[in-house]
Amino acid sequence: MRVSEPIQPAAAPKDRVDRNIVFNDWLASTAKFALRILVIAVFLYAVGQLIGTFWSGILPVVLALIVCTVLAPVAAAMRRFKVPAGLAALLTMLLFFGVLAALGMIIAPDLVGQSRLLYIQALEGVQRLQLWAQGPPLNLDPESLNEGVDEITQWVQTKQGRSQAASSPASTLPRAYQ
Repeated sequence: MRVSEPIQPAAAPKDRVDRNIVFNDWLASTAKFALRILVIAVFLYAVGQLIGTFWSGILPVVLALIVCTVLAPVAAAMRRFKVPAGLAALLTMLLFFGVLAALGMIIAPDLVGQSRLLYIQALEGVQRLQLWAQGPPLNLDPESLNEGVDEITQWVQTKQGRSQAASSPASTLPRAYQ
C-alpha cells in the first residue's frame, strides 16, 4: 500500500435491508393476524348467539346423544347374549334410570344438609357486601341499597319464571289449545 492512496471505507454489503421495510412487513403481518382474530371472534359470537337462540331445542338433543353414546355398548352387549333389541333397549333404559335414582338417593341427604349451610353462608356474604358498600369507598345509603337488592331479586325471579315456563313443553300445551 502506498502512502499517497486514500483509505477507502468498507463497502456496505448488498444484502442489507432497510429497517422501514422490515417494520412495514411486521406491521402488515400483525394487521393480517389481528384481522384473522377479529373474524374468528365475530364468527364465535354469531355461533354463540345462534346456539343461545335455539338452546332449549339443542340441549335435549345433545344430552340425548350423550346418553345414547354411553348406553349403546350396554344394549349391544345384551344383544350379543341373544336378548331381543327392543327388550335390550328397555332393560338398558331401566338400568340407566335405576342408576340415576340410586345416585340421587346417595347424594340427596348430603345435598340437603349442605344446602342449609350454603344458604346461611350466602346470606352472610350478602350482608358483608352490603356493609362494605355502605363503607368509605362507596358510602351508599342502606335504604337505597336494600331497594336495589329487592329490584335485582324481583328481576331474577321474573326471568326465572319466564324461562321455566318457556322451557317446559307441558306448560305451553294448555295455552296453545285455549
